[in-house]
Amino acid sequence: MTEFSPTKGGGYHLYGAMRNNILDELIADYIGIVAAGHYEAGWFLRFTGLENYPLYRDGGRLEIYRGNPSLSDEAFRVLQTLVKRAAENLARFDRENRMHLHKPAGQTALLAALTRLTLEELAGEEAGIYLARSLRLKKNF
Repeated sequence: MTEFSPTKGGGYHLYGAMRNNILDELIADYIGIVAAGHYEAGWFLRFTGLENYPLYRDGGRLEIYRGNPSLSDEAFRVLQTLVKRAAENLARFDRENRMHLHKPAGQTALLAALTRLTLEELAGEEAGIYLARSLRLKKNF
């Protein structure tokens, strides 16, 4: 039996209980937005209060993820950057692979792939490579 790490993504979201974190929200919003049409990073950023990044709008959903005890202002700015980059990387990957991703098997495969990444990996420069590699392992994609 494979053990999943709750700090590393590793499928824990998909096979365990979803935790209250911003990556889970990004994944859920991605699936919901695609169901309504196509993914736009700007929509997700507006939901979270980052539509005018690097300025943060008070009242955005990102405040939920400040935690208790609360993240410092500096750590919260780092989180904002990660969220913005992850949303943009996901939007880019969606645009480049829309033909496959917007089919039921593609959505299922992408959901599984996203749950294997951390927020830092999805925000990084190689996010598209990680996602593509994971999706190629899926027979139905």
